[in-house]
Amino acid sequence: MKKGQGALEYLMSYSWAIIIVIIIGLALWGFGVFSAHTTTPTFIGFSKIKPQTTSVKLSTAGDFEAVFVNGIGSQISGITAGVYNKMDKVTCTPNVSATFVSRGDHLKISATDCKTGSHKTGETYEVYVNLTYTVLGIGSGMSVSQADSGTIRGSYE
Repeated sequence: MKKGQGALEYLMSYSWAIIIVIIIGLALWGFGVFSAHTTTPTFIGFSKIKPQTTSVKLSTAGDFEAVFVNGIGSQISGITAGVYNKMDKVTCTPNVSATFVSRGDHLKISATDCKTGSHKTGETYEVYVNLTYTVLGIGSGMSVSQADSGTIRGSYE
């Protein structure tokens, strides 16, 4: 009978200690102590023209930059971009760096005015990018208009 009571007292003592440690851990997590404040940019979508995640950034001033790779297999031209910050619900003012992009080459998209309010370094952003372009050299000199879009997520720099 004494052995059962001792085991129960042991479990009760350590259970309270474990509960206290869990509560303290949850409180620290809620205050962001365990957050690294850096998010590696990731993307969803973009079937043919893909962003290079190492070259994507959105500054706290609202300036967006991304480098994309032409994965179509043909030269593209007439490139236009639409950039929309989903978190702030604001349409940015885009700028496309190239008129023609050969297969495998890079294309830089930049945009300004991509934020409302103030953001701190490390906060998460989510930007939707829509690219329209013309694929050249298909068949007997034909060209086809296409679009590619997706969402890029990262942290403000």
